[in-house]
Amino acid sequence: MKISESIKLIKQKIRDQAEYNVTIPKHNIKLNQNESPYDWSNDLKLKILSKLEKTPWNRYPDLKANNLMEKIAQILNCSSNQIVLGKGSNEVIQSIITSIISTNDKVCVLNPTFPIYKMITNQNDGIIIESKLDEEFKINEKDLLEKALKSKITILCNPNSPTGSLISLDIIEEILKSIKGFLVVDEAYVDFSKSTCLSLLSKNSNLIVTRTFSKAFGLAAFRLGYAVMHSKVATEIQKCMLPFNIDKPSIIAGNIILSDYKKIIEYSDKIINEREKLIFRINQLDDLKAFKSRANFFLLESKISPQKLFNKLLINGILVRDVSNYYLCKNKIRISIGSQDENEVLFNILSNLT
Repeated sequence: MKISESIKLIKQKIRDQAEYNVTIPKHNIKLNQNESPYDWSNDLKLKILSKLEKTPWNRYPDLKANNLMEKIAQILNCSSNQIVLGKGSNEVIQSIITSIISTNDKVCVLNPTFPIYKMITNQNDGIIIESKLDEEFKINEKDLLEKALKSKITILCNPNSPTGSLISLDIIEEILKSIKGFLVVDEAYVDFSKSTCLSLLSKNSNLIVTRTFSKAFGLAAFRLGYAVMHSKVATEIQKCMLPFNIDKPSIIAGNIILSDYKKIIEYSDKIINEREKLIFRINQLDDLKAFKSRANFFLLESKISPQKLFNKLLINGILVRDVSNYYLCKNKIRISIGSQDENEVLFNILSNLT
């Protein structure tokens, strides 16, 4: 068979889809992917490696990583049978959408928001309907409710990426009272907002909350995430997960990291403090506007074009994210919060631009 004939066997929607790609040019300070600026200590890493060394490598990991699920449940004050684990929250979101969405089913999302929701929906032959944020990155509650009512799933990234804006618990509760489908709240950045909707789970079987170990937990290299939901819904979503999907290194690292949960809170609080200081200082400069954020990143607008600003920062060793192709972000870049030293370098460079 010719390669052209082989390619034609692949779904048209997959062929039409752009490959997800993040370019990582040479840099000294990495502020482009909303990772934690704080790596874990060598002592903790050695503890993980020591545990891994004593583990048989020729045996499969635990089917559902029960010990890790129990630790998460203990922290969240829920039952472990309400939790579904994945290789990053993206895999969990993929399983949720795959479990629920059939051809032409609608999925309501915000615009702008995390693009993975749209990508997974398209792969499952669903239809995306968007509710646009206003110029201040606030939702249009009436429009969102109208579109959510037509949808089998509504997905809210909260705080939202790339805007950093937060939807209040009251609005989430109002949506849950109105809709007939599922509401998925992606709380990837919850540790930087201190605002969660987990309390609504007990009365809303159609609510699913997803979280990740990649941001505040500082484990982006391991790929680990989870969702919390009604136990009977979790049983069905779990059927869509591949068996043994969580590898042994991730299980070990997750268990050990959660044993030092106070450190995670400490790091999160440091990032919040750095975010507030940095945004305030930047807004004292001429020709720059840093937007309020409840996440571990913020949007920056400048009279310089986003491409030029991106390049100026990169020349000085700082890698950020050009998000000017997103709706409402035409003249903006996105900057992750770094360590105190990294933020100081960033601020000094921005000061010299004005």
